[in-house]
Amino acid sequence: GACWLACTLWDLLGLDTFWLPRLKPSRKGTRWLHVLKVLTAYRLIDPGSEWRLHRQWYDRSAMGDLLGLIFRHSTGIVVV
Repeated sequence: GACWLACTLWDLLGLDTFWLPRLKPSRKGTRWLHVLKVLTAYRLIDPGSEWRLHRQWYDRSAMGDLLGLIFRHSTGIVVV
């Protein structure tokens, strides 16, 4: 529920519209908007270190399902 609520608040505030033109495309295909959404939700729901975000929180949260992403520890966030 908390991840869904964070994504719903993001949408209600129109943050995609605000951030998308401000985030430059990555040469390696990183979707910075998705990274920003994950980091923002993490800080709102269960603040902690970035290490914990990558090693524990993301795997146990619904963020990947909500954004249509999977996470691989060796390569980072990958779009499916």
